[in-house]
Amino acid sequence: MTGVNPPGYRKRGGKRVLWVVLRNDQYKFEDDYVILKGLRALGSISVRYSGRIHVFGKQGRAEICYDLDEKKWYMHISFEVEEKIVRDKMIKVPVNPPGNKSAGIDIGINNLLAVYVEDGSALLVSGRPLKAISFYWRNRISEYQSMLNRYGFKTSRMLRKMYKKWRKQIRSYINWAVGNTVKWLYLRGVSEVVVGYPRYIVQEPGEEPYG
Repeated sequence: MTGVNPPGYRKRGGKRVLWVVLRNDQYKFEDDYVILKGLRALGSISVRYSGRIHVFGKQGRAEICYDLDEKKWYMHISFEVEEKIVRDKMIKVPVNPPGNKSAGIDIGINNLLAVYVEDGSALLVSGRPLKAISFYWRNRISEYQSMLNRYGFKTSRMLRKMYKKWRKQIRSYINWAVGNTVKWLYLRGVSEVVVGYPRYIVQEPGEEPYG
């Protein structure tokens, strides 16, 4: 099959959201445009995009979806990163660390990551910011949900956007924590990492998950 995969639907907020998947040879970037190819009757189309591409390498598949709340189209692409832009300079991404040490990582709540390297060095990444973010949004959402209930509503665009902001802040902190931890391990010559996930970390009833 040479064309785009048939459209599919994902449930979101009780509604179906159209999305489609493209192979890595069905799109390319030129200047500020993404060229979508092999669209059967449509042939190909050029779409101007916003934002900046800062990683380069082998492109994977692309998912195109429509956000009902933001009323915007989004394209999510996976990369096998080979180069990236850092402070307006292109640098190659290291593949092999400068060493062969081993490290262990324990995932927790108060300490999101507890990292131990075989040479005795250690790193603790606090999980308290995640708890603070969730505490803030639970209170705001609870107050807003009570107001909606008084008027006989169960959900709204604003409520969905509040949940989205909650998830975005959680992901942002986790991405920062993981990125900095990987860099720290790389600089210490760690090539093997064993991760432990304790069973007591569970989602409380009605609580949003981390991520």
